[in-house]
Order: sequence, then C-alpha cells, then structure tokens
Amino acid sequence: MKWVTWDEPGRTGVEHHVLWAPDEEADERSVGLLLRFPPGAHGDFHEHLGYELMLVLDGVLDHSDGIS
Repeated sequence: MKWVTWDEPGRTGVEHHVLWAPDEEADERSVGLLLRFPPGAHGDFHEHLGYELMLVLDGVLDHSDGIS
C-alpha cells in the first residue's frame, strides 16, 4: 500500500491511502480513504457534503460530538 502524508493544516502526522477517487465522467463524487492517525493526532473541525464512515481498528476515537 502507498501511504501519503496528509499535507493540510490540522492533519499533522496523519497518513492516507486512496482506495478510490471521484469519477467526474460518471458523476460519482465519492472518495474512499484509509487513514492512519498516530497517537495524539487529531483532525480539526470540518464538514462533509456527504456521508462519512469511520472504523477504528486500534485505539480510541474521540469524536467532536462527544461520543467515542
């Protein structure tokens, strides 16, 4: 797998691997990513225009809504 450093403010230390990307010709705008967050990493508050699915394989996720 090719892991790439997420080079965006608020994503320090986070890496991602693209599973699939948007296909404009087919009017498909979804994106599939695997993310690796090192201990203590965080993602700044942001919005999504569609659905988001999170599955934590190891560790704990503290989501902004207070539910882990």
